[in-house]
Amino acid sequence: MEQPFFDNARAMWRLFNGEPPSTTYFLDASFYKKMMDAFQIGEYYFFIFNFSTIEFDYISAEVYNILGYRDNEVTARQILEAIHPDDREHFLRFEQDYGKFIATLPREKINKYKLRYDFRIRHKNGKYRRILHQTMIIDHDDRDFLHSICVHTDITFLKKHNIPQFAIVGYDGEPSYYFKDFYPVKRCDSVFELSEREQEVLECLLLGKSSREIAELFFVSQHTVNTHRKHILAKTGCRNIQELMTKHQRLE
Repeated sequence: MEQPFFDNARAMWRLFNGEPPSTTYFLDASFYKKMMDAFQIGEYYFFIFNFSTIEFDYISAEVYNILGYRDNEVTARQILEAIHPDDREHFLRFEQDYGKFIATLPREKINKYKLRYDFRIRHKNGKYRRILHQTMIIDHDDRDFLHSICVHTDITFLKKHNIPQFAIVGYDGEPSYYFKDFYPVKRCDSVFELSEREQEVLECLLLGKSSREIAELFFVSQHTVNTHRKHILAKTGCRNIQELMTKHQRLE
């Protein structure tokens, strides 16, 4: 029997913290909200995540505007279980790889990186919205991650395709890393009998580029790129780019 998604996520986060916390993390919520109001590109809510309890120490009231839940009734389990089934594999992979990356850093640099990616999440009314998820470790000791601050911004109106975008963004002079740095595109031409140009288009698709962007890159028409897309999907036996990305990851 397949293990529930929340239990998989909880087991993963347990790798980064093994003991119950001695205190709850307190913050000046109004201070954080003023800062985020100035930079967010859409409606958002934010929360403090506790790695030991796998629960929220705090979640802002704006979660109601985006997901339809009151802040005093929503739990971490509800949020996780509301993630679209097709996006859960990426969620677990990105969270795990971010944790592994942060664990390699000197402790003084942990707070200088944030994780950023997107996924679809179900509103209380049953409809899905696309969320830009951004998180940063804000509390840790010499061994464990204790708390992170996470911001969920509604970007449904900005992004329509289902290709996940991933980045680890560095601050104070630290380097940033993107999807291609963590997940280099494996050549699939010998596996699926792709032509050289189809392999090139595949690499661009897996990096999140649109047909228009690929057409401009190769100086061809968008119609030509769309034809390559159809051939790639047919040869790989995939119905869409999301399924193609999942199959590609399993080849690694």
